[in-house]
Amino acid sequence: MTILSCFPFPLNDPPYNTSKYIFSPYSSNMSFHLDSQLLDLVHSSKPLSKDVNRFLASSSVKDIRLAWAERRDHAPELELERVRLEQESDVLIAFIKNPKLTRKSYSYLLKSKNKSISILAGLSIKANPKDTQFMLKHISIPVFKKFVSLNMETLADFSLSQAGESLLLHYGELRILHKINFSSINLNELLKRVRSVNFDNSKGERNLVYLLLLIARNFSSNSELLTLINNRYNHPLLDVLIKGSYPQDKIPSKLKVDIEELTRYLSFDQILSLIPSLESIPFEVIYSNKNLSSNDYISLLLLYPKSIYTFITADIKTPLEVKDAIFIITYLLNDSEPNKILDLYHIFNLPILQDRDTFYQAIVDKNCFNNKRLAQYIAKSQDCSLQIALQLDAGISISAYHNQQELIEFMLKDMNYRDFEAFRVMASEFDGTINDLINIVRNFGFYE
Repeated sequence: MTILSCFPFPLNDPPYNTSKYIFSPYSSNMSFHLDSQLLDLVHSSKPLSKDVNRFLASSSVKDIRLAWAERRDHAPELELERVRLEQESDVLIAFIKNPKLTRKSYSYLLKSKNKSISILAGLSIKANPKDTQFMLKHISIPVFKKFVSLNMETLADFSLSQAGESLLLHYGELRILHKINFSSINLNELLKRVRSVNFDNSKGERNLVYLLLLIARNFSSNSELLTLINNRYNHPLLDVLIKGSYPQDKIPSKLKVDIEELTRYLSFDQILSLIPSLESIPFEVIYSNKNLSSNDYISLLLLYPKSIYTFITADIKTPLEVKDAIFIITYLLNDSEPNKILDLYHIFNLPILQDRDTFYQAIVDKNCFNNKRLAQYIAKSQDCSLQIALQLDAGISISAYHNQQELIEFMLKDMNYRDFEAFRVMASEFDGTINDLINIVRNFGFYE
């Protein structure tokens, strides 16, 4: 075998005709993996060199440029260069959202020929009143309304300036406004908008719903606003919000969807006023309400205990007291119906005010550890202390405790060989805690 025979293609072929080797399936796979590595790199918090920054910022892959636009350590000159060259709206929007965007880059975006980008820049939290007026001056009101509508989804999670919020409230359509989170809007400005709404047409009822959603989301259903609307447009939904009454025979079924959406923002008392129709409202919607306190949650669970299964899978942000979490666990364990959907992960994923050790100790004190699955889950948890493990079922702790070395060293402490043999024999069938077993062995010893 000669050295020449080791080459991957015959040397008598034309020397430069190597495309079948260079453009093999492996080359595309390599590119894919390289792009993934570059994405990981650009998403990292580590500072990048000037050359790497320039390479990432000019990548042909949009996702990489998008991730780079979101970084907060841009060199000003390179950032401005990329802003001027960028064509993708998604990437330009990422630049606008970047809190570290320089004034030069922002000014370029504000003057962009891309109307969507210019409008978003003029509405963003970076804009001062002069910037907002500059944007509006170069774009007519009809064009502004059109492009605001086109960028509705982007505006839903956009940080707006006070001038931008006022402009949107004045000219924006209600179907768009109720999706926006306003932070500094003036109540008097909203009162003006309410007075300008036309309820005397075919869209009157829809306008009411959009307006109520806007108020509920941003003003906690302000009574002054609701009274003003009620004086101009009498509707059963307003009876629910103002009087706390629910005339079931008057509210058409088509409005149940709107009631469901409203429950995301209403106060607890207003939700209670909907009790006659609560059965038709999905509890996952109610439990997504950010205005409810932990006491409100428990009150609803007491009224509708079956909704506990929905509650434990909801994205709950408000921390619960340990006693309330114990109430939930106790109900689930004592539920008479076959419990096939009980997921312990969801139970222990609920936010708790106290630390986990206090939570686990409360479970043990309530004798909930008699449930083998529950005891095993606690023993396996990294938050389970040795003190808690010693109070669980002996067989479960010995087999499942997350720090076996710590447990074994504790069990063998001050125990002679014959005591350990007794411990080993009894442990397989002992019905009690490790503490109980250790005390029995140490007090009575090993008897043949």
